[in-house]
Amino acid sequence: MIKVIKHHWGIILYLAFYFFITAYKFINFQTPFYDWDEGIYAQVGREMINKLSLTPLWQGQVWLDKPPLVPLFYGLIGRLPFASELSMRFATLGLSLLVLGLIYVFYYRITKNKSIAFLTVIFTSFIPLFVQRSQVLNVDVFLLLGWMGYIVFFPHFWWSLFFLAVGVLSKSLLGFYPAMMLLGYQVWKKLIAKDKKTANNIKSILTQIIIILSWYLIMLFIYKQDFIRAHFLESHLKRVTSSIESHFGQRTFYFDELFNQLGLIKWLLPLGIIFIFIDFFKKKKNIFYLLFFVPWFLFLNLTKTKITWYLYVIIPQFAFISAYSINLFRK
Repeated sequence: MIKVIKHHWGIILYLAFYFFITAYKFINFQTPFYDWDEGIYAQVGREMINKLSLTPLWQGQVWLDKPPLVPLFYGLIGRLPFASELSMRFATLGLSLLVLGLIYVFYYRITKNKSIAFLTVIFTSFIPLFVQRSQVLNVDVFLLLGWMGYIVFFPHFWWSLFFLAVGVLSKSLLGFYPAMMLLGYQVWKKLIAKDKKTANNIKSILTQIIIILSWYLIMLFIYKQDFIRAHFLESHLKRVTSSIESHFGQRTFYFDELFNQLGLIKWLLPLGIIFIFIDFFKKKKNIFYLLFFVPWFLFLNLTKTKITWYLYVIIPQFAFISAYSINLFRK
């Protein structure tokens, strides 16, 4: 542990700095829950705790649109002897710091470059959407935590299963993204080179997916058609095939919003992409991991519903591509 701290003291100090700056804002500029997300997750969580329910409840009625993890988490935090607005937002901040830590670990692991990993964290943490989501009750931070945790802890079955559960039980089918990506990658590797480790990885991923799917089977058994209609048809399918809640935009909506969020660092993207492909063709780096979240961004552009915070989970990807441009200064 001491060796790790000495080797990565910069990121530890930065995360501490980020925490204290945000905590200062929470304490000195307290505000009530002010938007739909904050209000509904706080209220659903309270009702779940009060009724001792593992199924989300809204005004006493079963709410099948979302999985239970996020409101249950905030409901438990709300039982602490502090103002709910403070305790729940501090909890979100804590999760955001954990996400930043996992981002650092992941990109350091695939690049072996502390500067790139550190710069990725700095870029990510100052992008307006990340700043905003780290200070309010929301489901997106849980999804990104699940995604990052899964790929970082993929070699460890139970830890990766835990993070897969976090992703799925917070954002449902979207939580399977890293598992499906890695499953496809492992199958592709097995077709090229039949190695025992790859076969074992495929078995592990499939086992994890089957375990998590048991939640859907339980919900189907209990709520039957109501669960299918509310959870799959209205909450998932409609967001892909039609614009919901007046969230619509032009075809380039997500590209425009991404460039707006990235600000000045968007000008580093072309250089970062060039160096990524240079390293790929020189066989120095595995492009699958370097561009792990890009397919999700491309899929977003095919959906009909246009919501800015859907970009939250791919912010680290484009922060990393921008940070990769510092290869210009390598020897």
